[in-house]
Amino acid sequence: ENRASPPDIGADQYNLRVDRWASAAELAPCQTMTHTLMLVNVADSAISGVVLTDTLPAEVAYNTGSLTYTAGGGAYSGAPPAITWNGDLAAQSSVYITYTVNVNPYLADGAVITFTVAISDPVSVFSGNPLTATVRTIPAAISKAGENSISPAGQATIGELVTYTLVYTVPGGHKAYDPVVVDELPRLVESGGALSTDPALAYAPGSLSITGATTQTEEISADGGAITWTLNSVTATCGAPAVATLTFNARVLDRTDNDDGDTLTNTVTVSYTEGSLSGPARLTSAHQTFALIEPGLTLAHTTSPALNLGMGDLVIVAITATNSGNATLYDVIITDTLGSGWVVSDTGGSVFTHTFGSIAAGDSSAVALTARVNSDVGANVPLVATAQGQGSSMPGVASEERIYEDTIQATPRTGYPDLVISKSGPATSVPGQTIFYTLVYTNAGVVRAEGVQITDTLPLSLTNIISATSAGATVERVGQTITWTLTAPVSRSVSGQVWITGTVMSIAQRGDILLNTAGIAALATTEQALGNNSDFITTTVVEPEAHIVKVMAPSTDLGSGDEVTVTLTVSNTGSSPLYDAVVTDTLPAGLSFQSALPVPDAQAGAAITWTLSSLGAGQQQVYTVIALVEETVGANETLTNRAGVLGDSQSGAVAEQRFYTDTAQAMVTTGYPDLTFEKSGPAVRSPNQSIVYTLTYTNTGKVRAVDVRITDTLPLSLTNVVSSTSAGATAERVGQTITWTLNDPVSRNASGQVLVTAVVAGTAQEGSVLTNSAAISTATSEPDETDNGDLVTTTVRIPSLSITKTLDPEEPLTAQLLTYTLTISNSGLGDATDLLISDTLPLSTTYHSCGGGDCGFNSGNDTITWTLPLLPAGEQTPVIFTVLVDSGAYSSTVIINQTFAVTCAQGVGDAGGPVTSTVPLRRELELEPPAAQEFILPGAQVVYTHTLINWGTVVAPAVTLTVSDPPAGWAYTLQPTQVISLDVGAAAGKLVTLTVQSLADSGNAAATITATWEGVTETYAVDTTNIDCVPISNISIDYTPTTPRIGQTVTFTGTVATNCTTPIDYIWDFGDGAQVEQTGVGQTISVASHLYDDDADYTVTFTATNCGGSAHDTEIITVNPYNIYLPLVLRSYH
Repeated sequence: ENRASPPDIGADQYNLRVDRWASAAELAPCQTMTHTLMLVNVADSAISGVVLTDTLPAEVAYNTGSLTYTAGGGAYSGAPPAITWNGDLAAQSSVYITYTVNVNPYLADGAVITFTVAISDPVSVFSGNPLTATVRTIPAAISKAGENSISPAGQATIGELVTYTLVYTVPGGHKAYDPVVVDELPRLVESGGALSTDPALAYAPGSLSITGATTQTEEISADGGAITWTLNSVTATCGAPAVATLTFNARVLDRTDNDDGDTLTNTVTVSYTEGSLSGPARLTSAHQTFALIEPGLTLAHTTSPALNLGMGDLVIVAITATNSGNATLYDVIITDTLGSGWVVSDTGGSVFTHTFGSIAAGDSSAVALTARVNSDVGANVPLVATAQGQGSSMPGVASEERIYEDTIQATPRTGYPDLVISKSGPATSVPGQTIFYTLVYTNAGVVRAEGVQITDTLPLSLTNIISATSAGATVERVGQTITWTLTAPVSRSVSGQVWITGTVMSIAQRGDILLNTAGIAALATTEQALGNNSDFITTTVVEPEAHIVKVMAPSTDLGSGDEVTVTLTVSNTGSSPLYDAVVTDTLPAGLSFQSALPVPDAQAGAAITWTLSSLGAGQQQVYTVIALVEETVGANETLTNRAGVLGDSQSGAVAEQRFYTDTAQAMVTTGYPDLTFEKSGPAVRSPNQSIVYTLTYTNTGKVRAVDVRITDTLPLSLTNVVSSTSAGATAERVGQTITWTLNDPVSRNASGQVLVTAVVAGTAQEGSVLTNSAAISTATSEPDETDNGDLVTTTVRIPSLSITKTLDPEEPLTAQLLTYTLTISNSGLGDATDLLISDTLPLSTTYHSCGGGDCGFNSGNDTITWTLPLLPAGEQTPVIFTVLVDSGAYSSTVIINQTFAVTCAQGVGDAGGPVTSTVPLRRELELEPPAAQEFILPGAQVVYTHTLINWGTVVAPAVTLTVSDPPAGWAYTLQPTQVISLDVGAAAGKLVTLTVQSLADSGNAAATITATWEGVTETYAVDTTNIDCVPISNISIDYTPTTPRIGQTVTFTGTVATNCTTPIDYIWDFGDGAQVEQTGVGQTISVASHLYDDDADYTVTFTATNCGGSAHDTEIITVNPYNIYLPLVLRSYH
């Protein structure tokens, strides 16, 4: 802070002292100034009745409410303006007094503001040193900005209109008297960098717009480069500056010295006096700079292709216009003029024009036209195209714009003709054959060829020569040489042909070479490429040669049903085609034909024939035959197959033709049968148990086995032997040996079985071994007999049975089910068969059911029996029976289950002793069901029914039934409330009814029924009743008046029918977008009013909704127009 701290007020002998300071020594108009005064009592005793008066100067204004002090009392007085304070100062204490003022506006710079203070106490009065502050004004500010119309920011181009904005700001609390604004537009930059007296821009008269101030005068210099505006005074009040904005336009001139890169600096100066005409003079200025930019135009001209152009070629002529300057180039127009020899393809003319519009600085725009070379153009001729371009610095037609131009040429050249000739004919021939030669010529160049001549020299061994041409020509033959001179030029890409036929003379020998040469030339046109102007062809005299190869696969170890693939390969090993060939193949006995590819031309039994019209030199034809080895084929047989081919040198019946033939054969051998034999049977059997042996045989060999025999030798301990076979056979038994002779051979891969069933003798001893062996044989040769026999051994084992019993529950309950489980175990090594289990019904019970095995109950002797066919060694199985404990079997009743036993066919068994259980003492009640729920309407009632059951083992005396208290609006009735005696079991159950009635409109009630028997845990049942919500059953609409008019109020009445008293929500939709919503509790009528503005038909919808759902009704109401009354005037005319 800038503080003014005068010395102590008064002499040193005074004990009361004052100090003061301010927030700043220099302030601007309207600025706030904070003053602080400090009173100090340096004495050891208090000073009372102190008064301080601080007189405020006229140059400031007190800020109301800003006065604060740490003790005493103070106030502001306005006449004259002063701050006063009074109070007491304790010994060695001080008081601070603080306030703020604002400096008045429009004061002159350097004005001095003086504050004076006076202090008094009961014995003295004195003054403090004055406090001064100096006024410092703030100069006004001027800023300048320029905005171009088309160029980038900070740049301008020739002819462009530039908008300048001058912002003149007078600070708050200041006044600028009659400010003068002078704007100097940029000047031209002359050669050498000196500024010219001529302006680079010219002011646009009448373009000035001003806000925040008004003008007195406007003066424009003679050259238009300077403008002077005299403004009326600009006054800024405290709190905000005064801003005057001047906007005007100036255009960049097209002057010689206005060049790209020049800097255009605009200077504005504002002069004014501060406060008044006699106030201090002020001057401020600002600058704005544009960089002058210009476009440029550079053309590039190319053609594609540029060389070797030919007749009818389409040439892409591209013109690229590049803006080489720094400003956009506008209204760019390109014109391209073609010289002789070519035209614009689209129009057929020679001039092409294109408008680009604008091209940004540094960018390029390209356009391409398609030109077509004339058909009569010569060889190696230059074609000329001249492109001209023009553009401007401004779009459209603008004053002061600058024009930019450029011109460029392109000169592509035409190419040459290129005659190409090729000759084709047969590579081989046979004596007497007619052969054909074809000469194909093409102009592969780009311009036409004139004076074309073709020559051909034929072999000496060729006679009967005939020729023809595709184009007009004159022909001359000298010996074996023919010359064709074409009557018309050969245009570009045009082709033609010459055809020649002749017959090979009989003197030609195998291997002779027939040479034929041809050539072409353009006698009237220059031709650069001559390397493809000739061609030749050679023909070799040849003959055919027939050959056949035969393969059979597989070739060894064949079996019945096997497929054999016979492959015949017929080939022509000569050097000319073989014609009219016949291929034959004959299958041997033992193979039957299945199929062939290609399909034979003839097939009869084992003979197969194909015909082949021709087979080229070096070519071959493959024939495939699929044959099947027949079932009757023997073992190790050899089958031989033979084939042959016969063909001619010429097709059809031709004199002196030559025949060619060849033969081939292949052999295959068959395999043997291989009988395999397996026998299976059980590893363990018990005495008197049945035993089954399975004998399985298979022919895994290649061919069938005939006269097959099977023998089986059974153990002596087997009886009741029965056998069967899967295939027809005769059986013979001698002692314990059985022999089966099969009626039919055993085919390849065929299988069969023999089943032998017997019973182990009851005398068989534990551990004895029963050995059974069997074998198979055939009359057919069988190299491998190692698998023709098999045996199986069975050990005799005796079972060991045991039986145990359990019950569930262990303590039987009166009138409830009791289940006995008997577990039979075989701990022996042999199976037990035909088991019989028995048990007796205990007293005080009734038979209920049994399970496990084939079981049943004999009521005559109260016996339960089970039969089981088998219990394997080491296994166990349970059987059960269930009884119902008598309802009279009360607590302490003893239930005894007598002896139980098991036996089997092997003569072993087991038995068990009595099993005893006692009915315990048990008290248990149950209400069933334990819960129920219903929905009723208000005022209705519902009856719940439960059954009270004594699940104990003693009679229940004096059972008490109670129900919980009902909530308000509900009533409960329970029947009965006392049961004198309740017997045991569900059959003795007692019906209990609860009647629930509701007078409530909503909610629910939960009634709890409690059954109590002394010494027994209480049982409960909870019945929950809910009030059901009833939907609205009927709804209707009525309204008055029935024929309303526009502006007339219509009263609607809606009526609903429901027996539910829950709230109902009503919605009225009057059909014109208006709605009314209402809610009624217990109300079934809703009334609403509405006024219609237009005559029309309206659909009125009334909707009522409660907790049960919604219902609605609609009515169509017709609103009529106003009644209009017209006065009737009667006039009489005479």
